[in-house]
Amino acid sequence: MKNIILVTHAEFAKGIITSARLILGTTENIKYVSISEKETINDVAEAIGKIVRTFPEKSPVIIITDIAGGSTTRSAVQLMSKRENTYVLTGLNLGMLLEILCADISEGTDKETLREILRDTVKNSREAIQLANDLSGETEKKPDEDLGEL
Repeated sequence: MKNIILVTHAEFAKGIITSARLILGTTENIKYVSISEKETINDVAEAIGKIVRTFPEKSPVIIITDIAGGSTTRSAVQLMSKRENTYVLTGLNLGMLLEILCADISEGTDKETLREILRDTVKNSREAIQLANDLSGETEKKPDEDLGEL
């Protein structure tokens, strides 16, 4: 069973879960924490911890945050040392979330296999970020090019 927690600024998590459900239908065991400028890192860590405690103790927990180095990620990282089988990904995007939701992850997935799945997800997410102009074959003209007839 996958246990996923999204931790983002404002309503980003809620919106991306809605998008994932639009594409995949029902999604189970996905929860979120939305933060504002009022919460401290400890407040956010406590909110995440409260959700983590609702999941079966030995089941993997995947926490996905929006910004590397941000308060969402720093809060989530605090929990890695407190609960075994907790993993934190950062740079949340819809492709990443869909890939994790579709991945073959269960309570019986060994740690190294799970880490490899998560590493592949990160790699695939990075590769999916593209400048569409480059994909379409459009080339940018340099100022010296195509000056016309002289």
